[in-house]
Amino acid sequence: MKKTKILAIYYPQFHSIPENDLAWGKGFTDWVNVKKASPLFEKHYQPRIPLNCNYYDLALDNNILPQQVDLATQYGIDGFCFYHYWFDGKLLLNTPIENFLHNKNLNMSFCLSWANETWSKRWIGDTKTVIQLQEHTPDNRIWIKHFNYLIKFFSDNRYIKIDNKPVFIIYQPILIRELNKLLDFWQDLAIKNGFNGMYYIFTKRHDYLPSNILSLSNGILKFQPQEIYNSNLFKGKKPIFNILSNRLRFLPERIIDYIYQFRYKFETFKRYDSNLIWEYILKDAYSINQPFQGDIYESAYVNWDNTPRYGKNATIFSHVEPMEFETYFHELYKKAIENESEFLFINAWNEWAEGAYLEPDEKYEFKYLNSIKRVLEHYK
Repeated sequence: MKKTKILAIYYPQFHSIPENDLAWGKGFTDWVNVKKASPLFEKHYQPRIPLNCNYYDLALDNNILPQQVDLATQYGIDGFCFYHYWFDGKLLLNTPIENFLHNKNLNMSFCLSWANETWSKRWIGDTKTVIQLQEHTPDNRIWIKHFNYLIKFFSDNRYIKIDNKPVFIIYQPILIRELNKLLDFWQDLAIKNGFNGMYYIFTKRHDYLPSNILSLSNGILKFQPQEIYNSNLFKGKKPIFNILSNRLRFLPERIIDYIYQFRYKFETFKRYDSNLIWEYILKDAYSINQPFQGDIYESAYVNWDNTPRYGKNATIFSHVEPMEFETYFHELYKKAIENESEFLFINAWNEWAEGAYLEPDEKYEFKYLNSIKRVLEHYK
């Protein structure tokens, strides 16, 4: 029986950078939002407090990454999928992944997911204030510079590869101008550097990807809970603004920004049933509703509640207790094994401001990690 590796998505915004200091105030990290979150209804689990109030700083404390790797591997996590932020030559939030790369004692596999969106103050309904613009300039010089940065990660023996092809995930492929040329360009560069090419995975966060985009990928990552939430399966269970923004997502970003502004003024928080989301995840596992010859990768999510970021405009999925999560995760992992899938992703290791974290908190401590460990022990 082929083992499916568990990859937890790793969010690096737990150290301050000048761009966030300017936009949100001196010393901003995601902990600022996590700490100030307030309950929006009776028994609403907010704020979330890390175990022992461990509001770590990934830039100042060199012990955190080793501790995280030790903890993750102890409970069966095979690797981290780090978010990577690149803006036409400018890097942001790169300290954690570079520290990981340089510390060869961290015995864990890893890969990168390029979170290639513009940063704005959309969280607070301000789409006009751009923190960092993402232009995707179609220029070979920029593409070479980007690849030359990535190659040091790809060349590390811990970096995840399939058939000697570095696995590289792209969060929003639809935003990249001349995407096919970029991918071909990097494919050639990878071969020239001793690899067999590149293995591209596109994140699927909506009901479908345009066929001309989908055909360029080796694999698809169904990113949960967004992929089900934005699918036709969930249509009719969402406010009209959500349906509109999903349908109009191919329009220019400035048009989408107007929709967000309108939503922020008139909507309040939205609550959905996690059991229904999980029912659809399991029912729809390892399939997509359009022709695709590549690999399909599923993801589990721990919980989802972005109250720390959006406040009264939050999207909240009903809380999944550890034993419920274990049941759902077991079913999804079983399907991964049956489909001989290389990876099963988990959203996330530490996305605290969205309630998507495996790291221990004051209320549940290590219970979610223990859920994963028990499931994996069943398949030894």
